[in-house]
Amino acid sequence: MKKLTELELPKIPVKNKDGRKEEKMISDMRVKMRRIEVICSQAMEEDFLSLCKAKGIGRMFTKVPSVMGQGYSVPKMGDAVWPQMNCLFLIFCCSDEAEEIVHVVEELRKQYPGEGCACFISKAQVR
Repeated sequence: MKKLTELELPKIPVKNKDGRKEEKMISDMRVKMRRIEVICSQAMEEDFLSLCKAKGIGRMFTKVPSVMGQGYSVPKMGDAVWPQMNCLFLIFCCSDEAEEIVHVVEELRKQYPGEGCACFISKAQVR
């Protein structure tokens, strides 16, 4: 059995000092990792994924398909009164990619001004 340090961890695209993209191991502590939570209406889900795919970002994510809640838009409770639902994407990536994902969220907010789309970013550390 291989030791944890010998396991091959995935590589992520990171901009180097020259501004060019290169692949780095996520265990490399010099890579500034971010955790992004995107909560959006299920109606926006496909658009979010296709915009990310077109830009080559957000490839590694976890999706929670049915999320209820209320923010600055219409409540999404999945019941007879508020039938819509949200979905949640958890994305771990480098800080450069996080900024690009923020641009995708901003683009969706302009495209769907009444739907509501939240984006939260925090520092993450690979263990």
